[in-house]
Amino acid sequence: MKEVAAKYGKTPGQTGLRWLLDQEGITAVSVGVSKPEQVDENLGALDWRLEPVNWQRLADVSWPLSEGLEPWDTLWGWHTKNTYQARPHLYKATYSAIQNEDKK
Repeated sequence: MKEVAAKYGKTPGQTGLRWLLDQEGITAVSVGVSKPEQVDENLGALDWRLEPVNWQRLADVSWPLSEGLEPWDTLWGWHTKNTYQARPHLYKATYSAIQNEDKK
């Protein structure tokens, strides 16, 4: 996480939030804060995208953490490998959408 975050000049927390926001089917990430500086930190996850290779790197690293869980234990099967195996056309569409948005 630290290496990927450093490539973008972001913190690991901002990078993790960005990765979550880029998941197919995720429309919001619920993040609690108790200090104003935490709001600023979380806002740093907006208005940028991970390159597909870095997005995939984080997905691959996170997979062992959820591999043995049931689908309902991993937010109803949100993990990218579940998405790819069950619906590869949506997985590919997510990457295409990210790449097209970056070209704008």
